[in-house]
Amino acid sequence: MLHQSVSYFDRHPPGSIATSLSTDTNMIEVGLADKVASVCQGCGMIIGAFGIGFAKSWRLTLVISTTLIWMIGVTMVLGTTDSKLQSKQRAIYSQASTIAEEALSSILSITALSKLPYMEICFSLCNVAMHWLSSMESDSCPTEK
Repeated sequence: MLHQSVSYFDRHPPGSIATSLSTDTNMIEVGLADKVASVCQGCGMIIGAFGIGFAKSWRLTLVISTTLIWMIGVTMVLGTTDSKLQSKQRAIYSQASTIAEEALSSILSITALSKLPYMEICFSLCNVAMHWLSSMESDSCPTEK
């Protein structure tokens, strides 16, 4: 961030840079805490189940292993959908924080020009869009919540 040129800061609104830093840091923390542990646990369970299954009945294990391909496919589709929705949420959250930061930094001008209802409408539209995307995410991945 410190090595960026001045034009980078001119192209991005003031609140989006701070929001980007905080959300990216939070995503890394959440990703390392939850998802890596879940992947390790899932891989261990699959390897253990196949080991026991081949020891008991290798024919039945081969038949049942075809479902593993479908499980991986569904997981990949849901993961892709979830990541797309989260990127849209980050963009809306960045836009809302930019509106809030600009409104608070120029509150005297907004009050003098009677633009407070306009700023409330802009912020509430971002809030509605964020709630809509959150409901879409919970509908597409009910096991995540």
